[in-house]
Amino acid sequence: MARHLELDRTGWLSPLISVFRKGGWIGVNLFFALSGYLIFSLLIGELQVTGRLNLRRFYVRRALKILPPLYLIILPVIVLRIFDLNDREFLKAVVGELTFLQNYVGRMFVHTWSLGVEEHSYIVLSTLALFFGAQIIRWTARFPALAIGFASSGMVGFLILRLMADPERVPSLLYKTHLVADGFIPGVLASLLVRNTVWKQRLNGWSVRAILLVGVIFLMPAFLIDRSTHFMLTWGYSSVCIGSGCLLLVALKLPDHLPTICHWPMKIGAASYSIYLIHIPIAIVFFDLVNMSDFLAILGYVLCSLVAGLLIFRLFELPILTWRDRVFPSLIKTRSAIIGLNRQ
Repeated sequence: MARHLELDRTGWLSPLISVFRKGGWIGVNLFFALSGYLIFSLLIGELQVTGRLNLRRFYVRRALKILPPLYLIILPVIVLRIFDLNDREFLKAVVGELTFLQNYVGRMFVHTWSLGVEEHSYIVLSTLALFFGAQIIRWTARFPALAIGFASSGMVGFLILRLMADPERVPSLLYKTHLVADGFIPGVLASLLVRNTVWKQRLNGWSVRAILLVGVIFLMPAFLIDRSTHFMLTWGYSSVCIGSGCLLLVALKLPDHLPTICHWPMKIGAASYSIYLIHIPIAIVFFDLVNMSDFLAILGYVLCSLVAGLLIFRLFELPILTWRDRVFPSLIKTRSAIIGLNRQ
């Protein structure tokens, strides 16, 4: 959220805000790593428990998670601008949003490109699990080094693609799935390694502080170097992917039962998708449409984003998810599929 604060509206907060604006984009990469872990764990977990994959159910459940909040945000805009559909650029943006091709065709809001990447990853990961899931499970159990090797090769492959891209076009291309999907690889690798007894014990033995330190080191360039530089668009992006994977490992090492002080952040985390969707429209209101003091603009933006996101989650997203779980129940419990490092 801090990435979208207007520097000329922040006054004495400008130095701090500038740091978050420069490196705030890593939040999307952290989500990519977590999503890679969760989605591939669900796919592989279902395959292990039931011996097969029901992709139709998988896609229906993901659609009922992703589509309703997104359409709640974009449909009112389409209705208000219905007469602008003759505008070629606006029409492309609408098509992009409705088909999850935001990062190739066009988008209505600057942040929805990541939803396109996310949906494309669902297709790739589910296809991978469908055709090669059994072999992946078997070979990872016997030769976990192969999983590490394939993951490393994938990371290098994406880096090569970015290095081969025209430097002048990389800033716009960095929203394309074929150049940024390596953000999911650390999560996918983690979902496999925690299923290997030897590697799970090895990861459990690693120090949380050491993993966190390594993660911070790999993430640090994002806060020190502007994202538009060629380094951050190529090698720097790979560094952020690795750092995100390290933070994911830290999260996996947390105990199942957290202190009470963590409950509210967890509730906010549950509503993170709705908060993510609504924060840009609210930023537009407070920084472009409303004239108020810097402090009030920042405070209003942050608080309204959190409150609006929580309301959308409680009143709209959660009821739909509850209905989904009743009508299209998962074939396995999420807790059974998601293996934390502290769980047996």
